[in-house]
Amino acid sequence: MRVRIKVGDTRGRSATMAEKRNEAKEVFDVGAFCETLDEYVKKKWNEIFEKAKETQQSVLRKLENRLKEWEKTGPPTFENAILSDEGRFHFFRIDEVIPKGMKKTFRNFEEMTFVVGYFIDRKKFRSLDAEIIVTQDDTTEDVRRKINEQYQKFLKRYEEAQDPTTFIDVEEMATLARLVAAKKEIC
Repeated sequence: MRVRIKVGDTRGRSATMAEKRNEAKEVFDVGAFCETLDEYVKKKWNEIFEKAKETQQSVLRKLENRLKEWEKTGPPTFENAILSDEGRFHFFRIDEVIPKGMKKTFRNFEEMTFVVGYFIDRKKFRSLDAEIIVTQDDTTEDVRRKINEQYQKFLKRYEEAQDPTTFIDVEEMATLARLVAAKKEIC
């Protein structure tokens, strides 16, 4: 035995539940879908860009602190720069690193890698995450030039961090681009 239940709609008409279900299956409002999709794309774009801005601000704070540290070394002459040999805890000023001084400290010195940094209150060594290689043939000016190259690399990284698009998540942006392409096909 089949029972038909009548349900009244807002317009005063009555229809069976089966008819309502069939209407829902047959009708797809493309305009509403496109509008919803457009809102979602805009929301997602704003989220991606805001996330990039937050990442940029975090990175810029770190780089600005590092810039202040580099400034303590006294560019462009780097008179306050201290070079430390890798893990041996020997510290040298730029004019002490030239091979004559190095031969006295290290036997069989041909080339060495040094970490660039400075002293905090003449007690604690602070590394600038920059390394240079000093050879026997280098002069004091060569050492300064190598330190300056590391400083210029840092400044380039700092300049690149000024642009928030540098920090946009490429995978999320690719997903959003595919969604936009699908939207163009549908809408």
